[in-house]
Order: sequence, then C-alpha cells, then structure tokens
Amino acid sequence: MAWNPFGVMLEIAATAGTVTRTSATQFTVRITAEWETYYSGAQTNYGMTASSGGGSITLNPFGTTSSGDSGSFTGTYSISGNASATKTIAVTFRNFNNDNGDSATKTINLSVTVPALTSYTVSYNANGGSGAPSSQTKWKDQALTLSTTKPTRTGYSFQGWATSASGSVAYAAGGSYTANSAVTLYAVWKAITYTVSYNANGGSGAPGSQTKTYGVSLTLSSTKPTRTNYTFKGWGTSASATTVSYAAGASYTANAATTLYAVWELAYTKPRITNFSVKRCDAAGTEKADGTYALVHFDWACDATASSILIKWKLATAETYDSSYTVTASGTSGTVSQVVGGGLLAAASSYTIQATVTDSGGSATATRTLNSQAFTMHGKPGGDGIAFGKMAELGADESLGGSGVADFAFEAKFNGPVYGNVLGLNRLPVIPEHAELNDYIETGCWAIYSNAVASTITCGGKLLGSDDTVPPARACRFEVSSSTGEGIRPEQWSYLRQKVIPYNDTNPILERDVARGEDNVWRYYEWWKSNLTPAASEKVYSKAAMTIALSANTVLGAVNTYTRIPFDKAVLSTNSRLTLASNSIRIGSNIQHVKVSCQTLISPGSTDGLRHLRIQKVSGGSTSSVAWNTINISASKHTLLTLTPIIASVKEGDLLCVVFYTGNENDSISSGTAANGWQTYLTVEEL
Repeated sequence: MAWNPFGVMLEIAATAGTVTRTSATQFTVRITAEWETYYSGAQTNYGMTASSGGGSITLNPFGTTSSGDSGSFTGTYSISGNASATKTIAVTFRNFNNDNGDSATKTINLSVTVPALTSYTVSYNANGGSGAPSSQTKWKDQALTLSTTKPTRTGYSFQGWATSASGSVAYAAGGSYTANSAVTLYAVWKAITYTVSYNANGGSGAPGSQTKTYGVSLTLSSTKPTRTNYTFKGWGTSASATTVSYAAGASYTANAATTLYAVWELAYTKPRITNFSVKRCDAAGTEKADGTYALVHFDWACDATASSILIKWKLATAETYDSSYTVTASGTSGTVSQVVGGGLLAAASSYTIQATVTDSGGSATATRTLNSQAFTMHGKPGGDGIAFGKMAELGADESLGGSGVADFAFEAKFNGPVYGNVLGLNRLPVIPEHAELNDYIETGCWAIYSNAVASTITCGGKLLGSDDTVPPARACRFEVSSSTGEGIRPEQWSYLRQKVIPYNDTNPILERDVARGEDNVWRYYEWWKSNLTPAASEKVYSKAAMTIALSANTVLGAVNTYTRIPFDKAVLSTNSRLTLASNSIRIGSNIQHVKVSCQTLISPGSTDGLRHLRIQKVSGGSTSSVAWNTINISASKHTLLTLTPIIASVKEGDLLCVVFYTGNENDSISSGTAANGWQTYLTVEEL
C-alpha cells in the first residue's frame, strides 16, 4: 500500500501468519509488517512502528542508509463461542519525526480464520446394563455437566461412573467433568441383596438371618432348630407347610427375600384321655341321682408305657384337691371305670374330678364336674320347706312367723298377681350393711329392716341421705323392676326402675330409672298420705288407700299404702278421703269407686266346720254385701280365708267393714263376738 507521510512516498504491507485459538474468548495472530521507499536519505531522523492486538514492532527508521525494513510480532484478540469464525484485525503503521514530534498513521485490515476451540468426547458405557447416555462434547478448559440419565441392569443398582470397566465410582450422574481429555465412562453396579430369615415355627434355636446376592447361590445355614417331642424335617415357605422346600445347608437360588419355617414331624404325643365322664352312683357303681359315690370312666392311650393313672376330687368351690385314688397302670392304652368318693360326695354339692395319665415322656390331665343332685322340686323333711331347682334346706323360722319357706333356684315367673299378707313382710331378702344399691340390677324386692343398717348403705358411692340426690337413710322396702318388662336378668332389660319405699309415714317414696351403664338421679314423685309432715306433703300425693288390722274385736292399727300418679296431675287434698271409723273404713269426698280385698287367718283352737267371710257396705242405714267366701276349717290348723279384690261403687259417708260368722251374722268381728286368735286385714284402695 502506497503511503506518503511527510512528503516521502512509502510502500507498506502487513500479512497474517499463524492464527492460534487460545481459549473460548481469545485467539492470537502472527503478523509480518514491512515498509520500503525509493528515496535514499532524502530526509533523516524519521521512525517507523507497526502494531495490532496489543503487540507491536519498531522497524528500522527511514534514513540516509535505509530504504526499508520488515519484522513480525503477535497480536491477541477477543472472540466469543467455541466454534471456528472469520475475524478482521487492524494493523496500524506509525511514521514520526523524532526532531519535532510530528507523526502520521496508516491502517491495514486483515481477514483471518479463527479455528474452533479444542474439544474432547465423553462417552458412556453401560458396562453390562442398558440405557447408557449418548456421548457429550467437552470443550477445553470448560467444565462439562455429565448426563443425569442412569442406565439399568436387572438385579443391580446403579452406583455411578468409573473411568474403567472395573474401576470404582469417579463421577456421579449429573456430576462435573473438568479434564481436558477425551474419556469413556463405565457404569459401576452393585448387586441387589435379599434377606433370608428363619422361623423355628414352635421350636427354638432357629439360625440367624442370611444375605442372598442377586444371581449368586446362597448356601443355607446348617443349624437346625429343636422342639420337644418333634423331629426337624427341613424348611418350608409357610408356617403351615408340611412339605420340605429346602434342607438345612441346601442351596437357595431365588432372587427374592423369604422367611423359611421349620417343618416338624411329631416324634412323641402326650397321653390322651378320651370319653371322660363322671356320674353319681352307689358303692356298687349303679347310677343314682342322689348317690354319694362317683363312677369315673375314661379311655386312655400313650406313646410309651403308662407309669401312673391318678384320679383326684375336691368340692367345686375348693382351691385344692383333698382326695385321690391311684389306678393300676400298665401297657400303652386302656379303659378306666372306677368308683371313687367313699360315700362322702354329698348329693347337695358339686365336685371337680380330675384324671391324670403319665408316661415316660409327659402327662395329660382332664377334669369333669360331678353335679349336685338335680331337683325340679324338693320337699324338706318335716314339711316346713320346699325348693325348686335345688335341694330344700330352709325351713320354718319363728322370727319370720313360723311358717314354711319356698326357696327358688329357678327364675320365677308369675303370669298372674302374687298376693301376700302382713305376716310375710319380714320374709323379703335382706340388704346387708355397707351394701351398694347400684349393685342390685336384677328385678326383685329386698328389705332394709332398720335405720341403723340403712345409714351404712350407699347409692352411687354416697351414703343414703347424704344429699338430695340419694334416698333417705330409713328402713324401707327396695324394689327393682324392668321398665321394658322383658325379664329379670340384666341382659334382658333396656333400663331398670328402682324404688325406695320407707316404712314410716313421714318420708316420701323415691324412684329412678337406671339406663344401662348410666345411673339417673333419684326423684320424688307425687304421693298422698293422710298424716304427712309439712315438708313431705310438698313432694307427695296419691290416691287414697288404707289397710286396717283387727284381732278379737281390737283395732291393731291402720297402714296407709299409696299409688303413684303423674306429677302434673297432682292436686293436694285438704281433707282425709279414707278414715278409720270403729273397725270400719269410712269413705270421704270425691271417691266413687274403690277396690276392696280381705284376708283372715284363723288360728288353731276354733271349732271345726264352715266359716263365712263377707265384706259389707253400710250406706245411709242400709247394709249390702260387697264380697263373700266360705271355707271349711280344722280346729287343729291355721286356716287362711281370702276374698280376692273386687271393685265396689261408693259415696261419701259409706262404711266398709268385715263380717265373719258360722251361721248367722251375730258372730261378726265388727260386733265384737269373734273368736280370739283370728287376724283379719281389710284393704280399700281408691280407683
């Protein structure tokens, strides 16, 4: 290129030599620069330089002896991307006057081809597996993120990448590769393992667990468990297996975890007792319902010769056996039919009888119950007691009136009404001291006979009378009934109704419903009494009822009984509606119908023959019969004459009384001529 700086014609030239890619962002070029002139020394003291890409060279200055010069230098340039590219570079020539500092520049542009950055191939080898990633390109001095794709191999888990087929893990999937070199990475595998466990399956001493490696046979443990009276056969694959799948020390090849169960074969069976029965009998072994001996019968068998056969017995309620009998034993099987008991097995009691057969390997025991004598109905000798479903043991008790006793082991069901008398009052079962009323959950009727006993009894954990939520601590009758009427046992009712009926006239009757598993509080209901205290009269009210007792023309007393009516229908009466009037009951106001009943107990000493009992009504001076009954009495026995309840129409002022006579009405109790020892009770209830 011609250049004429400072009036001197120059020829300048620049050429690109070697182009080198040094990094992803730089390259270098070797540049040769030269100049030439046809003048020789026309001017002096002029310098010449060439520069490019940060590199430069000083050429010989133009002078008297120099007509040109050339030289090379290297320039460095920027580039982006790893691929090859064509770039333009500028070479600048500068001519300057050293005397005065003037200078001139000239630029020559060169086009160069920059090669791609050096690269390296990273390849992957599944090394026995499949699904290896595709190859990747690694550029010089640049980190490569390895593929996250993981190969697979049946029975193995992928661990990472190694630089040789047998090497250990050098790179993880997705790791960084920085080496400036090509490489093949090999998958590193770890074989999957499985646990083989052992279960003694009723025995003991099973081997510890073993580890089975995929594709590699496992030699099972040679240790054998043990079990009393059994022989170990081998290992099965379930607890119920009877077939051996693997012997001890055998080879296990399945690629799966498993639990192996011991398979046993019975080597010894304990003695067996079969067809065991016990029956009451006499000394000769003849079966008798009331026998005091027991005929014990059973079959037995052993795997070894029997060494002993023992029969023991005890009361069913006893803790230990107190009597025994040894049977002669021989052989490996037999039948025992033996009478035991020595006549001491009371018919009224139950016994537990035990048989034990022993051989050299062990023993077997079986028990049976010898039941007490079965009774549908049994009368006590002497005729003062009877029992149903058990032996009669209870008889006359003078403290309870001297009459006989009926004792029930069966559940009692009465389809009609059950009537009693005042003499039977004390025959209710007794609630003992310190009892808990919440424990009485079967239907029935009990008595608390004194205030002292009542003061020790609790309800819901609280002493009776301790607050308003429990009944008073009074002598009383305690009744439990099923609200659904389904039966007497707890499983037969949905909820119970409990009632406390004090024996005095000052305490009201209380009642509550008891849901299954949940006790409701006690509540007062409305009742009526003729002689209530002011406090009680605020809480109780009922329809009127009265019972009067007479003996030898003397009034024994009056007892009021009461019937519950709904709370919201209660209206307190200001006058007594039934009153006692000279051995009669006088009808008060607002009563139109009553239920009347009577009982008379005739004591020994009266004359044999017919007796007549009548309830009569005296109304406005006129007498009429309400009810009538006749009985033939014996002078040597007690006789009970009863008039069943009957309904009668009445009005205020009417009198109801009892007439008892032999053939005419002059013998009436109400006129004072009745025989001594007669006890008569008249009951009138308002309807």
